[in-house]
Amino acid sequence: TNTNQKTRMIKFLANGKEFTITELERRLAIANPSAVVAQLRDEGHVIWTNRHKDKKTGRRIFKYRYDTARSAQNLR
Repeated sequence: TNTNQKTRMIKFLANGKEFTITELERRLAIANPSAVVAQLRDEGHVIWTNRHKDKKTGRRIFKYRYDTARSAQNLR
């Protein structure tokens, strides 16, 4: 369910690392991670989107990172 997807994503992102949409799809079995991120942001969670350049292809990729400290402040 959607609640389970949001809970899994928060736990997964809370470790402080950055993940691409593809990584989230594969590791969490979520078909549309962008939609789950949007819902979490609407609920007050702070999730940053950082732009990087793929070293192999030269293409731009986007990675999500969860801001634990700011999210905790927003959820009070």
